[in-house]
Amino acid sequence: MKTYEHNCIKISCGAEYSDTDPDPYYCSPCQEASKKIAEQIDAKNKGRTSEPVKSNLQIYDESPKAHGFVITKL
Repeated sequence: MKTYEHNCIKISCGAEYSDTDPDPYYCSPCQEASKKIAEQIDAKNKGRTSEPVKSNLQIYDESPKAHGFVITKL
């Protein structure tokens, strides 16, 4: 297999590494650090309940109407 020389895509790192993948990515230390950050974020958001997201069309369809117009109170 052909090996490729890359620089780490993290700007503050810029370390050179060899890989069989032709596309550059993170070097091994930066990849481990990014995985730790992702695990921390996943753990923080794990217990969070997601609120249902409604589009403007769904809100319009659910709002009370009179003769096809939305009833609003000013």
